[in-house]
Amino acid sequence: MIILGIDPGTAITGYGVIEVNQVNQEVIRLIKHGSIKTSKSLDSPQRLNLIYRQILQIIQEHKPQILVLESLFFNTNAKSASAVGQAMGVIKLAAARKKIEVVEYPPLKIKMVLTENGRAKKNQIQSRVRKFLGLRKLPRPTHAADALAAAICHWKTRNDKIKKKEVRKMADTLVGKITHYYDKIGVAVVKVLAPIKVGDQIKISGHNNEFSQQVTSMQIEHEGIQEAKKGQDIGMKVDQPVKEGDEIYKVE
Repeated sequence: MIILGIDPGTAITGYGVIEVNQVNQEVIRLIKHGSIKTSKSLDSPQRLNLIYRQILQIIQEHKPQILVLESLFFNTNAKSASAVGQAMGVIKLAAARKKIEVVEYPPLKIKMVLTENGRAKKNQIQSRVRKFLGLRKLPRPTHAADALAAAICHWKTRNDKIKKKEVRKMADTLVGKITHYYDKIGVAVVKVLAPIKVGDQIKISGHNNEFSQQVTSMQIEHEGIQEAKKGQDIGMKVDQPVKEGDEIYKVE
């Protein structure tokens, strides 16, 4: 996965491109970082056009799957907020043109993820970026370092969510796998992998959805049952739409 981090600004827009190792998601490497500078002699539309065109060029060159923006700080003065907001607009437009997902993180979140300190200074952020990417020197300029920090924040946040999900799965018992779903009646056909009974608390986990519920009813060939055994195919009432391949875990 290629992640493009952006620290937006009209005068200077920092950018940083990192790659997540396909085999080991815990490993990242720096591809490129730098800044887009616009002259004060240019009027606002010209400066924004320059940012837009250069962001498009970076996207075309590195083909990121995700564009990560450092969002506006709530305490920013109105004039600065307006300028940054305009830069964010053209950056999002460039991403939309190339059909790239855009996510935003506020500065406080980025600082907390990288340093566990919401009041971390610039040099502390740079030091953590250097460590994560295995660089010999602190990344510069500072706007590029901030952009790399945003990209790393997304990578680390995503990885932490995956780890938590895996830990929860290890703690729970896999009891079934959904083989079909009848959306009109809200019933899933389940291949039972471990004993399950009415009243058990379960979690249904899929690629795009996860929810918990209690087993309220089960049936085999339209006859209600109270308990299902390994190897049986049963019908189970579910609270939300599910898909073939979704897994059912018994929550202990």
